Amino acid sequence: MNIEQQLVYYLQESTDVELTADTPLLESGVIDSMGVMALIAFIENEYGLVLDMDDLTIENFATVKDIKNLINGKKKEE
Repeated sequence: MNIEQQLVYYLQESTDVELTADTPLLESGVIDSMGVMALIAFIENEYGLVLDMDDLTIENFATVKDIKNLINGKKKEE
């Protein structure tokens, strides 16, 4: 399973909402602030990353594609 598929699966399991990689997560209320915190913990555990405060922007968590891009960018920094 690739990153995008893993994220969609995680979010669907967490929220019981059908979504795609382009579904606006925050704007449509799929996840709230607590959901973002759980998602951050999932990302850090699943991908062995540490997200900085600078990474925690609305733009980085707007859609699954945005989150995937954040993860890929952090992986390149390592």
